[in-house]
Amino acid sequence: MNKLTEAQIEEHLKEVEGWDYYDDAIHTTFEFDNFMDCFSVMTRIAMEAEKWSITQNGTTFITHWKSR
Repeated sequence: MNKLTEAQIEEHLKEVEGWDYYDDAIHTTFEFDNFMDCFSVMTRIAMEAEKWSITQNGTTFITHWKSR
């Protein structure tokens, strides 16, 4: 699989809301009501990334937990 060009990435991102492309990566923010929901989604994303071999190309998950 060939890496998409910046122009191709920008074009694809027009079809989805809430995602940005900068620093050679796509970014978005998810907010959850509690830690368990957050961890559950993070795990599902990691499992999908593994299927797509994205993790071999470098995937970064940055998380912040703020209790309410």
